[in-house]
Amino acid sequence: MLPGFFVENGDEGWPGFGILAIGLLFGWMVMGWAAYANVFFFVVLATAKDSRSAKWPIISMLLLAATFPLFHEVAGDDSRAPVVAWGWGAVVWLTALLLAASAAGVQQRWLTIRQVGLGLAAFWCLAIALHVHQWTKASALEREMYLSGGKAFAVAPLCGIPLAWPEDALVAPDQVPVLDIAPALNPPGRSPIRHLKLERYQSGEFAWLTYGDGDSRHNDPIVLKVRQPAQPRDFTLQVRSTEDGAVIRLLKNATGEILYEQYLREISPESRFASSDYCPLAREGWITKYQHAMLRALGQSAKPMVPASYPELKPEIAREPCDLGPQGIDGIKELQAWDGRQVILEPGRLRTQRGFCSESYIALASVGAPSDAPDALQGEMAVFDRQTLQPLAKFSNRKSCGSSCAKISGDILTGVRIDNFSATVETAQGEAQAERIMR
Repeated sequence: MLPGFFVENGDEGWPGFGILAIGLLFGWMVMGWAAYANVFFFVVLATAKDSRSAKWPIISMLLLAATFPLFHEVAGDDSRAPVVAWGWGAVVWLTALLLAASAAGVQQRWLTIRQVGLGLAAFWCLAIALHVHQWTKASALEREMYLSGGKAFAVAPLCGIPLAWPEDALVAPDQVPVLDIAPALNPPGRSPIRHLKLERYQSGEFAWLTYGDGDSRHNDPIVLKVRQPAQPRDFTLQVRSTEDGAVIRLLKNATGEILYEQYLREISPESRFASSDYCPLAREGWITKYQHAMLRALGQSAKPMVPASYPELKPEIAREPCDLGPQGIDGIKELQAWDGRQVILEPGRLRTQRGFCSESYIALASVGAPSDAPDALQGEMAVFDRQTLQPLAKFSNRKSCGSSCAKISGDILTGVRIDNFSATVETAQGEAQAERIMR
């Protein structure tokens, strides 16, 4: 019933009964040979009194159990989660195997009760000593993540570096920090923030603002990045090398004041945790805790900026052409001009849809029709705020034909009519209605 091991991003450990069931079936796939020691455990108990039959089951059981450090990760559908800590259940399990082997040894008079007692006591003293040693070495965050709640000892590297967690955002939500990464940390694979997708930042000659529609229920949420010319900024996110790794600082440009500072230690490239490169390693979702802390200090989140609530749209008619321009500005494949700005728009299918502007909105629209009823037009539309390009709403009426809708050329589209709950796509062949998709 006790946890045997814990994996990265796992809230609870794997209990012994789960390891027994899954390990016997799939342990061989992930070097989990130790699970098969359980088979020989029962053989040892059954043959403990027979010296000729007990020897090889005992040897097999102990050899398989000794392979448990080779088990490094749990395989998922499309990913692998590394083991970050072993639980006290693993220690109790090893104790059970040693007791079974010792019982057979006492039966065959290879061992004495005294020797067994001293051996098991030494084993537990070593386990407790390792736990105490790691506890004193670890930071408060690492103790919480890797050494509490049934965890006996950690496998993930322990840096002992405290996590700098800001109580609240240190800059206003509309601030765009200048990104200043030391050249030694800038190559791909070296930056401590390389996995991070900042909502807004300025680097070199340009600033980038990222918006999202917050629609996590669909496989293709809208994400739009706007590129703007660089301008003077109030804050700088600075990343510098140190003797042990790196340091991240948030600076106030006017005074040079350090508002936030997080030291990091570089992990050996040979470590199986090297995909993160720096510790503290503790993760929350797909990024590390220190990256979450940095985002909190910047007043940003791990997801693109989304509306605080479902925005209400006022009725407007859009017939001014507002198509996206050709891709490839400055050699950036997806970068396009749009209504006087430069953007990267995802998903890619939106880039070829017809665009129409009104006073307040830009709409990207398309129409389709069922293959068996080509005159029954089905509309689809995405609406953006014209001033900021923030995605505001989606409209669709393709439920009746779904993926079987035949796409119709956008050349027949002449405009759109936008309302809060419905929209109309105007075409040379008639009108296509679409209902708002509420998130």
